[in-house]
Amino acid sequence: MPKMSAMDAAVSILYDEGVRHIFGIPGAGILPFYQSLKNQAKIKHMVCRHEEGAIHMADGYARAIGNIGVCAATSGPGASNFITGLEFLGPLERYLLGFSEDY
Repeated sequence: MPKMSAMDAAVSILYDEGVRHIFGIPGAGILPFYQSLKNQAKIKHMVCRHEEGAIHMADGYARAIGNIGVCAATSGPGASNFITGLEFLGPLERYLLGFSEDY
């Protein structure tokens, strides 16, 4: 059985589940994920100017195509900026995956 890194596996699973775009801001801790995105070149990454904006972009994209919206950010302030966007989406029935890394 061929071996792959956890990040390569994560990108492959996202692709297999129909994810074709990810919205977010690269950061130091999440760079292994972005390296896998680059190496596999299956999923397009849309660089955003703010993490809250990434949440709203992923939400709009998900509603437009009828699939899950995915966004990524680094830990600390990046992850905490997700909270505002997620709070807005809280009462709404939307499908959104937001993830970050932890040391």
